[in-house]
Amino acid sequence: MIYFSTVQLSFIILCPILIIVLGCILYYIFYHFSYEKKHFRDIVYKQISKIVMDHDFLLINNFKFKIDGTTTKEVNHIVFAGKFIFVINIIDYCWALRGAETDKSYIITSRDGKRNYINNPLYEIESTMESISNKFGLEKSYFRGICLVNNGCNLNVKNDGINKICKIKNLGKIIKICEENEEFMLNQDALLEAAKKISKFNLNK
Repeated sequence: MIYFSTVQLSFIILCPILIIVLGCILYYIFYHFSYEKKHFRDIVYKQISKIVMDHDFLLINNFKFKIDGTTTKEVNHIVFAGKFIFVINIIDYCWALRGAETDKSYIITSRDGKRNYINNPLYEIESTMESISNKFGLEKSYFRGICLVNNGCNLNVKNDGINKICKIKNLGKIIKICEENEEFMLNQDALLEAAKKISKFNLNK
């Protein structure tokens, strides 16, 4: 007859349990990231819509406008909040994003480890806000830019300016902090007029 020590029995009992638990954790991680990648833009839209409805803001989605006779620009979402107009663009789904506010380009890494360079998204959104400001005769100080990445992204970005790069889950907090900390800018009537003026020229209607 074979006898096992207490330690051996504990190992025999716990080992299968640990394997099952580890398998469940790995499955959850794989499922979570797969779901987020597949439904990334839907997740963003739902999060923004919830923020807008909870605070009675105004929203324009998929805004495309002409800068001149031939050149156009696009914005994923524009939120007309309590004090500011938030111009929001989505960065492609990625495993990691690295860069500094003054860098000309950022390093974006996919899940398979492949690295690519993209234009500094903060420069891009700053340029877009300037174009909207000039096009519609609105003060540039009324605008704030936000670039969104997926929640699973390893975000390594030095970002101390007024425009932000953040994960989807932190969007509401970023808007709240900005609205609470900044001085009063646009009143509700002015925001409504700005929304009407901008939406009128949306080429994606």
